[in-house]
Amino acid sequence: MRNFKDTPRAYSPEELAKDLLEHLKKPRIWYGHKAFDEIAGPLEGGKWIYAVVYPPVDFLSLTVKLAGSVALQGGVVLIVNCSIPVEKTYEKFLTFFTHEELKKVPVYFSPINCIEELKDIATHFRNLKLVIVDDYQELDTKCTFSDVNTRIRHINMTIKQTSIRYCFDIITFDTPKKILHDYIYQDADIILGLHRLTYPLQNMVEVVKNRYGPDHLKIVCNL
Repeated sequence: MRNFKDTPRAYSPEELAKDLLEHLKKPRIWYGHKAFDEIAGPLEGGKWIYAVVYPPVDFLSLTVKLAGSVALQGGVVLIVNCSIPVEKTYEKFLTFFTHEELKKVPVYFSPINCIEELKDIATHFRNLKLVIVDDYQELDTKCTFSDVNTRIRHINMTIKQTSIRYCFDIITFDTPKKILHDYIYQDADIILGLHRLTYPLQNMVEVVKNRYGPDHLKIVCNL
């Protein structure tokens, strides 16, 4: 297994935003955790994508490109800032839009830090299409579980329930803090920037399974 110092070429925020938008269009997102599917109910309404970015990229630039693309098509976008100050995000947007243009673009910024606040906002926004969260593990400060894995599972399940109930897509970002192998075999829906020829076939099988569902497993194995 390669480690993080064997970094493949970096992808531009434009390339990664395009990849994510294409992924959102897919009719069936495979979440990897069957238990979440059973608890949250059928895959109706919005989708939740947990995206791991590797190699690391400027989150702000990626967020701006992604939100700008959706907003220009008329969809309302909410950016939830858990670890990046709202002011920095707004300044970055001014590199994409002028100040006057930004007033007319349906992009909103919020320093909310719990799921309940996100639900409140969802009931007030019409045509809310996308919520972008820069560090999803910090999203629910009210979660009291002491065990880290239990806390994360609770946050994951609640995010998925919210996206389905209120019919908008949620994209949560993370940068690998452990070996990539763990993300491939666990809950990442898409690993952005993962170079096709960088990793052994078995690892790529798991990535494709996470992204497209178990039916694609045989196709990849036959390559």
